[in-house]
Amino acid sequence: NEKLFDRDGEDPKIMEGWWWIAYCGDEIAGFCGMNKSKHRKTFAYVARSGVYKKFRGYGLQRQFIQVRLKKAREVGFKVAIVATYDNPHSGNNVIAEGFKMYMPDRRWLCHGACYWKLILDDTDATTIKR
Repeated sequence: NEKLFDRDGEDPKIMEGWWWIAYCGDEIAGFCGMNKSKHRKTFAYVARSGVYKKFRGYGLQRQFIQVRLKKAREVGFKVAIVATYDNPHSGNNVIAEGFKMYMPDRRWLCHGACYWKLILDDTDATTIKR
């Protein structure tokens, strides 16, 4: 039994925001989420995402990134942020979608995590730091 989304011991607020589920016929192929950053109101946090093994290799992860960026722009977020850990495929996917590596003021994952940022709207550059 493949476990993609283990919420044991997590803050229930992780389920806030926007969530998408992809189906292939009647089967769930994967999911992704996005919510507002806890520290900056103009930042969208491109949260959890997962694709079941049998559906990998078809570009679903990139589509999940794209749908979240579209929604982030519609809602009016200025910046999208995401973190990866020990997953080169995810890192390559966010790079392919234009994200750049950065170091946040506050790290929210364990040591060794990579943090990524994409400017969505730079019309008010004073709200975008680092």
